[in-house]
Amino acid sequence: MKRNFDHRQYVPVLRWKSSEREALCKLDTNLKKRITPIIELVPQDFEKGSTDSILKKHAKQIANSWGWKDLFFIDFHLLGENKAAHCIPTFINQADAYNLRAALVTGLNLSEVYHSAVKAALGKIGRELCFRISAYELRQAGFQKTLKELLVLYEKKSADVHLVVDFQSIKEPLPDIAAFTNTIPDLDEWRSLTVIAGAFPKDLSDIKKNSQCKLPRNDWLIWKDYATTAKSRIPSFGDYTIQHGVFEEHEGQHFNFSASLRYTANEYWVIMRGEGVRNEDGAGFDQFPAQAQLLLERNEFSGPQFCDGDLYI
Repeated sequence: MKRNFDHRQYVPVLRWKSSEREALCKLDTNLKKRITPIIELVPQDFEKGSTDSILKKHAKQIANSWGWKDLFFIDFHLLGENKAAHCIPTFINQADAYNLRAALVTGLNLSEVYHSAVKAALGKIGRELCFRISAYELRQAGFQKTLKELLVLYEKKSADVHLVVDFQSIKEPLPDIAAFTNTIPDLDEWRSLTVIAGAFPKDLSDIKKNSQCKLPRNDWLIWKDYATTAKSRIPSFGDYTIQHGVFEEHEGQHFNFSASLRYTANEYWVIMRGEGVRNEDGAGFDQFPAQAQLLLERNEFSGPQFCDGDLYI
């Protein structure tokens, strides 16, 4: 099989929530062609209602927000292996009903029941497969042998499979991408090759309230440094956008969260942190338009013509 995309493709990890759906829906059509998201279904979506009805809803949401022409990766691992194994066939049936270009994500050290579900769902001719491997797994003794065994399990060659190396959350000292990619067998053969990392912090508690600061986009910076010096295949860049690289069960469900604005500049994030939106005698949700006004006055702001998000600000 020929390669799907090269290092100029962007591969963000998107936990399937309302804000992510809205952002995808409003993307320019030409920009979508340069993006291949990894969509992660999140556990809290399955707390109310039947699993099958929720999966049908998600398939329809993806069709509406992303469309059916462009490839995306779908990853069920956050649901737990047994639940994921149940969800995969139902979702894929619905994805086929909408003619979605869904590539299934699997990885090393998953259970037999998970692999069996993915293998069964690959039955459709042309369905694509992605191996998502953590940087920790890649550095383990016997990694190359384990990776080869995974290819054998799925009856695939490396040229048939997308490969994603996932650093998850990174911090100082920053990883050397080359030290990891150099251990990958058949580096030039994989259908696509992507490196993902997340430099955004778990929370903003280290940032002073009612202040502005810059946080370096170290995930982007280490990839860019590698891309400009690489002597072998350059991977695509992926990140966790403005989310932490490690998912938490109750992510974003804090009752009295701080009003904050996170704005992506070329090499850093602009962070404006306020105070709890439910603080007694506080400014509450009025902090958000105030922060937006402050951002308009900064040089980093790209202007309302740049994208729908900037127009909203």
